[in-house]
This record gives sequence, C-alpha cells and structure tokens, in this order.
Amino acid sequence: MKQTKMVHSPPGFHVIGVQEAEERFQISADVAYPYAEFADDQDIRLYDGDLHIAGSLAPEPEQDWVLYNMVVDGDLTVDGDLDWFSRIEGTFLLVAGNLRVRHAILDGRPDVVVRGNLESNGVVHGSDEDHDDCCSDLADSGKLTVRGSTRARLVVVTSPFRMGFGARPQVLIAGAAERVNHPPDLDEGGLSGILLPGLLGEDGRPDPVKVQDALRTDRPVLRADADLTPPARDHDREGSGHPLLDSLLDRAQEVVRDTHPGAYLVMEDIAPRPAADDPSRQQVRDLVRAANEKLYGDTNDVQEAVTAYAEALALCVPGAHYCDHDQLCAYYGLVEALSRILGGTPDPDRPELTAELIRHAEQALFLLPDHITTTTDEGHLQAMVKLHTGNALAWYLLHSGEPERALTAVEQALSIADDPGYDWVRVTQVRVLLALGRTDEAYRVTDEVLSRVPSYLLTAGVVLRDAVFGDLTDIVASSGFQQWREARRGEQQQGSTPA
Repeated sequence: MKQTKMVHSPPGFHVIGVQEAEERFQISADVAYPYAEFADDQDIRLYDGDLHIAGSLAPEPEQDWVLYNMVVDGDLTVDGDLDWFSRIEGTFLLVAGNLRVRHAILDGRPDVVVRGNLESNGVVHGSDEDHDDCCSDLADSGKLTVRGSTRARLVVVTSPFRMGFGARPQVLIAGAAERVNHPPDLDEGGLSGILLPGLLGEDGRPDPVKVQDALRTDRPVLRADADLTPPARDHDREGSGHPLLDSLLDRAQEVVRDTHPGAYLVMEDIAPRPAADDPSRQQVRDLVRAANEKLYGDTNDVQEAVTAYAEALALCVPGAHYCDHDQLCAYYGLVEALSRILGGTPDPDRPELTAELIRHAEQALFLLPDHITTTTDEGHLQAMVKLHTGNALAWYLLHSGEPERALTAVEQALSIADDPGYDWVRVTQVRVLLALGRTDEAYRVTDEVLSRVPSYLLTAGVVLRDAVFGDLTDIVASSGFQQWREARRGEQQQGSTPA
C-alpha cells in the first residue's frame, strides 16, 4: 500500500473577513453553505497566488467540522490527493484557478469550488455517508462545482452529495442522476459492475467508505476488464416548439460538429444576462450583497437589511436590467428579515409588517418555475425559497386568520420536502390542519413525525424545535392526541391479531 504524506493547514495564509471574501471572490455565487453565519467560529484563510502541496491535502483528522474555510487565489496543485471533508456542518474550499490532484476524495458537506479546470490523474469521488436525514436540509449536502473543464479517469457521485460541471466531463460519470447536472453513464448498479467485489457492501452496492479508503492507499478499485470509455452521447436537444428556431439551432449544431469534431453546443433554459458592467444590474447586486451582509454578517442589522432589500427590489421593474437570481435573493432575504423583526408571530400593533411579509413571500413564490432542478445553483436557491419562504408564508397566514391559504402555502413547500429531513415544515402543516378542524389528519402527521424523531430528543421533551416557529411538544402532551394515539394503537393491534 502506498500512501502519500498528509498535509493539514498548510502555512502561508492570512485571514480575511466575510465582506472582503464576497467583494473579491463572490463566494456566495458558488457556495450555498451560509458561511457568513459561522464567521465567529470559522476563519476564512486566503492563500495569495498559487499553492503547491507536496503530498495529500486534508483537514485535521480529529475534526468532524472543519473550523476554517480556504481560498486559493491562483492554482492549487496537490501531488497526492485532495481529501476534503466536513461531516456535521459545512465548509468551503475555493480555488480561483485550476486544481490538479491525483484523486479528489470529497466526503460529507464541504463545498469545493474550482473556478478554472479540474485535472485528476485518477478518480473524482463525492459521497456523504454520515448525512443525517432527520435533521438535513438541501443546503447540508456537499457539492463540487467546476466552472471549467474536468479531466479524470472516472467521476463518481453518490447521493446526497452533488456535483456541477460547467462543461460535461469527457469521462465516464457514475452515480445518482438527480445529484449531477449531466446525465451519468452508469447508475449504482452499473458502477458495481466495474468495481472490485471487495469494495461492495453486503447488498451488492458500492460501499463509498471502502472505495475512498482504497483510493487513499493507492489500491486498485476497478476490475481488470472495466471499460471506462464513455459511451457515444446523443447531444440532440429537445424541440422548442418553434419550427424555425429549431431548424436554426439544428443547423448550428451541425456546423459545430463539422468544424470542431467532438464538440457540441450546450443549450440551457437560462434568462439572458445584460452586460456584467451594466450599472443598473450592478446596483441591484451590490444592494443585495450589502443586505446579506447586514442580515447574516457580524452586525446583524436587520432593519438596514430590510431597507437594502427593498431598494434592490424597487429597481427590478419591467424594462430594467437586473439578474433574476439577485431579485429572488432579495425576496428571500426580505422575508427572512421581516420574520426576524416579527419574531414568528404577527404583531397586532404593526399589521402592515405582516401584510408586507405575506406580499413579498407570495411574489417570491410566483417567480419560481414549475420544475426545480436542485443540482444547479439557481435551482438550489429556488428550492430554498419554496421551502423556507413557503413555510413562513403559511405560518403568517395561519396567524392572520387565513388557514385555507396557509394550507395551500405549506403544501407547496412540502412538494419538495418529502423526506424526513423537512419534518419541521410538517410542524406548520399540523398547526394549519388543527386550525381547519382536520384533527385526525393533524394527529396522523404528528404521529408520523414522532416515529422519526430520535429517542434522545423525545426524552428531553424536544420535538423538532424551531427557533422561530416552535415545535410539537404541546400537541404531543395533549390529552386529545394521547387518546387518539392509544385508540389507533388498539386498532393496529386488533388488525394484526390472527382470526
């Protein structure tokens, strides 16, 4: 077994603040992890210029949470492996230039961003085996983002880790289709067919832990007869429904193929962007960034954040130049800021604030597409808006005496929150159902949630506690729910008794 020297916390960095990180590197453009909220606990280490690691690069092994973020303002060359992880909270590693490694082994919840090209002599592997489904959120899973090209022998992504590539890697991609922005060539079953048998679990599926351990120690992972040649790909697009446009685009594809064999056009449904130096567009972006700093930064000046978000949205009018992403960020942040001011409950002395929150939340949800793809950064933001803004809208509608509208809002949020990690949204659903007199449905949802809550939380009397919207403790303790649950258990026992 061959294992290279492991390097932790390489010297030569200096620490920068959130504001400088955003102004110089626009971290939030690629990193979903809300790193500014953890600025007191996590340094941002900046390496000016290129960084060369004579060995493998990894965080300190005794840490489950990496207590720093890294920015390399140049190329990062690692003679061994990039072995980056963070298991209980997020962290980010951003390379402004190119990243060169043997293997890229990514585990848990780190955001790894390569603004240039990724060059690997081996395998790019991402997984999150320690992901806690009970307490997860879309933003919790790790992600690799490569803006340039990617060269490797094999790319493997296992759910819930995510990968996004600016250009499709011209190598075999294996893993979960919903977690990478280009269709994989092999699913998990196909991956099992090219891995050595010793790297599979008892269920016959690939064991990410075994695979990563083998990569670290330079042991073989692939069968001798494994064919890593990517299949011929059909790059034809779906029709737009406009015959003339389709004809022109098909002709463009033919010209590209004839003049540049092996190349193809990537046509995505994205909004046209005005020039990057357009003053109106930049003004909106600056206002949103300033508001984010006020809301999530050290100052925590919520009122000034509200003002900046409102000024940004005032510029987002028909005919004006602005980025849809910035507009959606402004709505998302404004709803969050107003909710903090209100403290989770409509203020009878300030009904205009509640009305403003509801109006902005509805506008944010109106901007969302019918279908959201969470493997892209834009789709990730859209999912967060539907989830968090939809839940806030339901809560404030409920407490404003409009449970029917609240039910519509919470069901919209739950449309992308179907796994147990979003049971905190079901807390709102339970309250809404009770307000509508649909007690049996509310108790059924409560019982379903209880079945997934860890026993240590139940023992402590905490059932999905949320900092703003409360929990289910009072409902669980109520005589009505206890009687309902006892009756249901009795029905279940009778149903399971042999005749």
